Amino acid sequence: MVIFKKILSVLFLLGLGSAAGAADRPSLKALSQKFQKGPEITQAFRDKKNSTVIEPLLTANQSLMSEFATSVKASAAFARGEIEDEKILNFVTNLLQLSILKIRSDFAQNQSARAGNEVLLWFNFAADLSYEESSLVGLRLASLIRSLLLDELELAAHDFPTAMAQSGVWLKSLRAPWPVDRVFLYESRRVLKPQSLAVAEKVAKAFQKNAYQTAEQILKKTPGGAGTDLEFLKSIWRESDLKAMKTEINRLGLLKAQAADLQFEVQQKAKAKSWDDLKKSGGLESTPIDYFTGRAMEWSQVLATRTASPSEPAKH
Repeated sequence: MVIFKKILSVLFLLGLGSAAGAADRPSLKALSQKFQKGPEITQAFRDKKNSTVIEPLLTANQSLMSEFATSVKASAAFARGEIEDEKILNFVTNLLQLSILKIRSDFAQNQSARAGNEVLLWFNFAADLSYEESSLVGLRLASLIRSLLLDELELAAHDFPTAMAQSGVWLKSLRAPWPVDRVFLYESRRVLKPQSLAVAEKVAKAFQKNAYQTAEQILKKTPGGAGTDLEFLKSIWRESDLKAMKTEINRLGLLKAQAADLQFEVQQKAKAKSWDDLKKSGGLESTPIDYFTGRAMEWSQVLATRTASPSEPAKH
């Protein structure tokens, strides 16, 4: 949790400069003022408390959670710039923790569809957030949200395999965009003068075609990209950001394969022996790609998920 708070602090520092949200948009700030029992939620999240402890926390925030869900499901963009306030970041964190407690409880009760609805809600929120904010803080917060959800789903696959075997349909619906070009333009416009901004726009177009390269690599190939005032652009999309994106895509692909593997075992009363088994059964549309190598994932990666410790998810 200490590491998580440090990440939030970094996100806040990266998002200096706030844009006022439109008055008619739903407000995370307004929701945060209705939030109750934040410290108790964090403690329950750390301790992985059972449903008896969780229920009062959910009841206290039932109206707020419903309001949040209604806005997300309606694709109503929240007021822009609010997440650059550290208090709002902490609120989003607490609300996500509460939802994860609910997801844990649903999986424990073999309610895969109900858990899936909550996971989809947050994946959709993160997807819309990254597009609407178009900022580094938005992009990295979206990534952090998905990372915590993937942690939970990987553990659920180990602890509640029967429930996860039923999750193939909603897992296929998860959206995890990385609008690097939009973020690059937004951050560039905050700082650069028109002449330098023209260079940044060329870089953004290059990201549209291929986001699997760093800003530094693109700048080296772009006329005028060596200007000293453009140096800060290299920090917008670094090797570590590229690694985070590839890691997330791989985790999601492997999780879908793991769910298909569990589904196969439940239906066939036997373990799948290859990618073809999962594809022929209809549990998997295609062999997932390893975005670090650019090649199809090895079957051994699925085998590794069968024996991974619940406290140590399979390596990605």
